[in-house]
Amino acid sequence: MKAMITPATAADRLIGDSMESDTTHHLGIAMFARTPGSGGKSRLASTWGRERTDIFYEHCLRCGAEWLQADQEAAKPYWAVTGASQKISNPWGSIKTIEQCAGSLGARMAQISSELMQNHQYWCLVGTDIPQMPPLTTLQISVRLQNADIVFGPSGDGGFWLIAGSCLIPEEVWTKVRYSHADTMDQFISILSKEVVGVTIDTSLPLQYDVDLEKDLLPLRRELKANRHCCSPAQQQLLQWLESHEAGLR
Repeated sequence: MKAMITPATAADRLIGDSMESDTTHHLGIAMFARTPGSGGKSRLASTWGRERTDIFYEHCLRCGAEWLQADQEAAKPYWAVTGASQKISNPWGSIKTIEQCAGSLGARMAQISSELMQNHQYWCLVGTDIPQMPPLTTLQISVRLQNADIVFGPSGDGGFWLIAGSCLIPEEVWTKVRYSHADTMDQFISILSKEVVGVTIDTSLPLQYDVDLEKDLLPLRRELKANRHCCSPAQQQLLQWLESHEAGLR
């Protein structure tokens, strides 16, 4: 029997103060991130070096923070965090943080989307490995979710860089998907369509390319350079840093 997409039931896992209902923001948007200095981006670090990779990731976090805060009248931003060590004092700034649960990526995305849905009409999840993302204000996530149950931002590697919903996806859908595969988004849509009655899906957001490997850095630099005139301050700083390391890019 097909499932129905249901309201959230997960317990709050907000770090610090309890997560209070926010009726002023229809959209709750969480960016998945690892605490600086706690590892991560292991495939990039294996060829580019841990020190440079960690600096690059700190730039990604700054770009992510600006992106999250770009439309605070329409969206409430959160960091969805993992990683125990912390080399930077309060890397999350004034943005509230939600601690990711233990478990698979699918289980963690199910948890975070459920917690957002407890306090907002819509939920949205993004990652930190696409620092060149289009401005949040141009994506019109809330508008899209008035016409679709689920919105995907397709990624060039076959996955997705953004997923948002006007209702919850059952956890078993999240956990059946094989992530980091060339057909991840197609898998997700197929499983979701089979498991959930009448779900409507929007995949029309711009295609984006994430940075997982050293070979992904040059295309990132080219894209930021081509759009320098509309880059945010953090994106400008990332571009300058990449240009200063251009000899090390390949």
